[in-house]
Amino acid sequence: MRDFQNPDRVVLGSADQQAARQVATLYLSLRAPIIITDLYTAEMIKYASNAFLAAKISFINEIAQICERLGADVKEVAAGMGYDKRIGRAFLDAGLGYGGKGASVRVYDPVATRTGREALERAEVDMSMVTFCQSPYEAAEEVDALLIVTEWNEFHSLDMPRIRHAMRRPILLDGRNIYEVAEMKRQGFIYSGIGRGKLA
Repeated sequence: MRDFQNPDRVVLGSADQQAARQVATLYLSLRAPIIITDLYTAEMIKYASNAFLAAKISFINEIAQICERLGADVKEVAAGMGYDKRIGRAFLDAGLGYGGKGASVRVYDPVATRTGREALERAEVDMSMVTFCQSPYEAAEEVDALLIVTEWNEFHSLDMPRIRHAMRRPILLDGRNIYEVAEMKRQGFIYSGIGRGKLA
C-alpha cells in the first residue's frame, strides 16, 4: 500500500492516448510523474527497470566476492558508493542473489510460509526434505547451520544465545548482513556474512 501511494512514477501504456490521459487523472493525487506511452514502450520500461535493479544486485554480489578475498566489508563499500548521486544506495545490499537449495532444511518465515510451501510444491520439490516450523527457535533445533535469507524485524531481535544453544553446530550464515560480525563471534557462532570476511 505504501509503495502504491508513493510511486516514483506512473507508467501508462495504451493504443488510445485520449483514454490513457483520462486514466492518468486517477493518479494525479499521488503527485508522481506520469508517463503516457504506447504498450510496447510501457512494457520495456518495466522490464528494463527490473533488469537494471537485478544488475545492481548482481554487481554488488560480485564486489562482495572481492571483499571476501581482500578482507574488506561490503556494507561499508556499498554505503560509500551510495553517496554518489549517480549510483544511489538502493539495491546495493549484497546477499544470496538468485541461488538455490540441496539439503534437508527446517524453514521458518513469519509472513511467507504458505506462499513458500505452494511454490515448492509447484516446483515438485521433495517435500520430505523440508520441515516448516512455527518459530525461529524451532527452526534452529539440532541444525548443522542456520541461514538467514530474509530481514524481517523479528530476526533483528532474536534471543541469539537461545538460538546458539538449540543448534547442533553454531554455524550462522547471514545472507542479509543483519548481525554484527564481532558480536556473533563473541556469542560463540561460527559466523559468515556476505562480503564481510571468511568464516571464523
